[in-house]
Amino acid sequence: MSTKWQHKPQNCEIHHCRGSNVEDANSWGEQIILNIQDKSKYSIALTGTPWRSDAAPIVLAQYGSVTNEIECDYIYGLENAITDNVCRVPQIIAIDNDNITVEAGEDKKHFSSFFDLLSTSILPHSDIIENERVIDHVLLSANTKLDELRAESPDAGGLIVASSVKHAKQIQQILADNLKQQAIVVTYREDEPMVLIKQYRNSNEKWIISVGMISEGTNIPRLQVCCHLTNIKTEMHYRQILGRVLRITDSINQEAVMYMPAEPKLVEFANRVGKDVPTEVSIVKFEKMHVSLEGELLDDNCNEMQLEGDLDKHAVSMEIGDSMTFTKSNPESGDKNPLTQSYEKVMDIFGRFKQETIELNLFTTKNI
Repeated sequence: MSTKWQHKPQNCEIHHCRGSNVEDANSWGEQIILNIQDKSKYSIALTGTPWRSDAAPIVLAQYGSVTNEIECDYIYGLENAITDNVCRVPQIIAIDNDNITVEAGEDKKHFSSFFDLLSTSILPHSDIIENERVIDHVLLSANTKLDELRAESPDAGGLIVASSVKHAKQIQQILADNLKQQAIVVTYREDEPMVLIKQYRNSNEKWIISVGMISEGTNIPRLQVCCHLTNIKTEMHYRQILGRVLRITDSINQEAVMYMPAEPKLVEFANRVGKDVPTEVSIVKFEKMHVSLEGELLDDNCNEMQLEGDLDKHAVSMEIGDSMTFTKSNPESGDKNPLTQSYEKVMDIFGRFKQETIELNLFTTKNI
């Protein structure tokens, strides 16, 4: 075995090691190919997520010739873990909106769900998860549930996964202003993020907000509620986030709940998780936002407009009273004034929301 391979990374699951040969391998995968693959009589490769987000091959793995799906010799999945009392049965709450109107100039379109809206590519998912009212509803529902759990298990914690440092700070501020809740923020910008995570793990603090720091491999067993507010939409990342709240502890209450916007891919992932659960009861429910959002098209004479973000960004959020509006800058426009471009391209989204829950089997009738 080479000296180089002896300095192996710690906690490296096999899916980190990419490559079917030396030419397409990363540095970790190359060492396995050179020193182990086709050289050892037997080998064991372990991972909790046997696929890569870039769809690249994993070393030591065998793939089907027809489906090109990985063929595992042994699978210990969520169904096994729940049966063996290792993992909790998850509950997944998808926040949706049944009455959405989008206005662009004189054009007006209506949508009955986030699925319908996002399927048109009119607005990106990032505009949904960064909207204050969507964040506020997700946090309100999640915080209410966490309070319920903490009544029985006082150290139960909640994890919020944000899409950026700015987004994490926005969520932290909304928690403080609207729910009077404090939260620890852990991102790559902190001097010692692992120290902060350790301190949270050993405390009874309520909320922790993360950007890329608490997903795979991070062990905080007291977590029981999580909020998926990140812009990353891969199944591997989704399951890693959900996995943070699934570990059985000695707490009285063993519920595990994830809150997320009802984005099409996330709903698809949730449906797949549901197939892994050894119960006939649906683990996925849809919750309608109860906040009323109404808006009107802005014009150059509006003096109540509040801008959040830079006008040269892909999308800018503007608020007037209770309205939500979205604008998209047009780089091909002959008008060099970004403010004028914003007014011309304004898109307004509003709706009347209901408090209701729809079981997954009802939702699938809409071909989700």
